[in-house]
Amino acid sequence: MKRTISSPPEPMNHDAVRAAILQAAATPQTLTLLKKAAKAATTKLHAKAAEIVVEQMITTGELHPHSTGASPRYGRDRPPLRNDPEKVRNALLHAADPPKTLAQLVKIAIGETQADKKFVEAEAQKLIADGLLHKQGPQKSAPYGRHKPIPPHPLEVPPGKTELSKLIGAAQKLLTKWPEVSVAELLERLQAALAGQPTARPVAVGPTIPQSSSSAARHVPPATTASTVVVSPPPTLTSDSLHASIKEAYEELCLDPDFRDRLVEIRRLYRRLQRKQPAVALADFHQALLQLEKQRIIELHDLNEVQRAKEPELAIRRNDRLLYYVIWR
Repeated sequence: MKRTISSPPEPMNHDAVRAAILQAAATPQTLTLLKKAAKAATTKLHAKAAEIVVEQMITTGELHPHSTGASPRYGRDRPPLRNDPEKVRNALLHAADPPKTLAQLVKIAIGETQADKKFVEAEAQKLIADGLLHKQGPQKSAPYGRHKPIPPHPLEVPPGKTELSKLIGAAQKLLTKWPEVSVAELLERLQAALAGQPTARPVAVGPTIPQSSSSAARHVPPATTASTVVVSPPPTLTSDSLHASIKEAYEELCLDPDFRDRLVEIRRLYRRLQRKQPAVALADFHQALLQLEKQRIIELHDLNEVQRAKEPELAIRRNDRLLYYVIWR
């Protein structure tokens, strides 16, 4: 009798099996369904080996768990990161405009990102530490916002407010006692005195009486009208000298911890400049800033919440924007 020699079985096509598994895992599937897809891609003879391929792909990280429990699902793509720091930080910053309490910011960020509460709270503290979230007041429950709170003007809070009230009271008494003195004159003299400038005042020159004892008709010269001592006005600032004075005032303000980021309020800059150059008009100051901006020496930034502006008349209006901050390049 002739003996029939059977040919060895063909080996399993691993590539075909892997491709079938990945195709099935395009949408996360249970382990049972993935093994079923693997076996369908080969013969019954290699069914067990096909199942092992699924387990190997999980071990090597080619299939990613998308759920937990008794029957987890696996997919070919990584699941979205639950605690994504970038998404959480963006959600917190977006929620902080307008300012909200820390608890409100955390709640909103959790709702948008589905991140864990402890993770969101930790990211909020990092934003505060990095100077990207700012407490809007000294109170424990004060809200946090994206922008620094605008500090009150020194003359709007004690002790500046108290001293200003004393000055106003003294001026009112003076004007009541001498009603012939106008408010404008009083302000002019006060500004000149603070600037160390002399004040112009009229000096009357009387008639000259001759020293002759003659009985003849004395010659009396006509009365001379009152003359005024003319005080030269302060020298006009050139464009370069005004720019230099603005720069000097800016650098002085940047020494204040409130402006450690070098973003200075225009109103505060003008007030500081006035200490050095009391005669500088607001219009000239604005014109100088716009010229520096045009030369790309400074940047002017607007205030989003215009209603929060202090002394908005000292800022610069451009169309519907209020340019409120300046930063030197």
